[in-house]
Amino acid sequence: MKPQVVLVSDDKPTRQRLERGLSQSPLGPSVVALDWQQLQKAPDLQPDLMILDRQAHQGNVLEALYLLRQRCVGPILVLGNGDTKNTLEMVAILEAGADFYLSPPFSHQVLLARIGVLLRRWDSSKPGFCAPGDAMSTA
Repeated sequence: MKPQVVLVSDDKPTRQRLERGLSQSPLGPSVVALDWQQLQKAPDLQPDLMILDRQAHQGNVLEALYLLRQRCVGPILVLGNGDTKNTLEMVAILEAGADFYLSPPFSHQVLLARIGVLLRRWDSSKPGFCAPGDAMSTA
């Protein structure tokens, strides 16, 4: 069965570019591309891997990770915004629940390799990524 990857980005061009690239990859994942608001309306979504754009949730990636980790246990890859000088922020993102932080510029091949590693390390026999019916809101 094809792994399901959920890509969360509030930037539509980024979301479309990554969705197109992932869908055409040899990994052959089923890709669901959403913005943060759409993700909140899909509480039963149980992907094998979550890719979170650093700018999702109005750029508050730490709060986004906190909310995701309250209901989700699977791997989360955070795509950085290119500010590789902010080491403290990268550490905070990893400590908040990200499994990997990928900072641009990066090649499509590196992204696919990292996705492959995260999917291999995740035990697919465990329950889904998110607990069905769990709410995810900032209220």
